[in-house]
Amino acid sequence: MMMWLTVFVWVRPWLIDINNIKMEEMEMIITEFVNGFKSANDKEKFVKKHITRTYVPYEEKVSRCQRIIDNSMYVNEESGRRFRPNTPLLRELFIITVIQCYTDIEYEDGKTLNGFNSLAEAEADGYIMNAVSTDVAIFRAVLDMMVEDSYDRERNYVDYIDNKIETVIQLLSMAVDSQQGNNDE
Repeated sequence: MMMWLTVFVWVRPWLIDINNIKMEEMEMIITEFVNGFKSANDKEKFVKKHITRTYVPYEEKVSRCQRIIDNSMYVNEESGRRFRPNTPLLRELFIITVIQCYTDIEYEDGKTLNGFNSLAEAEADGYIMNAVSTDVAIFRAVLDMMVEDSYDRERNYVDYIDNKIETVIQLLSMAVDSQQGNNDE
């Protein structure tokens, strides 16, 4: 029994040192990841080494989905209304977000699109998505619901405003007619 205790005391500080490593020190730039991925014999195992978590909290999913929506919806320049998603951009932003949320892979400043294309060309993005597929499916469902809600909200808002404007015009018309009727007397 004493021997276990001694071994535990000697091993435990080593474990603490490993756990105190900051995430920034462990991050890998996409070009390094892609090069390692291409040369890896077991691609799934290589990818799994870079998965930092398999679950993203729901409130974080909602927050990140809102940012994706805010940056991927077409906006009517006159009214400022979002009216439909730019689906290719929506997909790109979703994959970038998944990589940021679940892996230690870091996009280089100003080269996000290049990194995205490098991962896609090497087919590494599919391996990453598969490694966390259960939670990513929930993440995607949240995004789809929020896109639909956003679209419905904008569409219903326009209908609501149109109806209110019509009502105001009718009331003004009745007031003008009433005023003209009073002036004729």
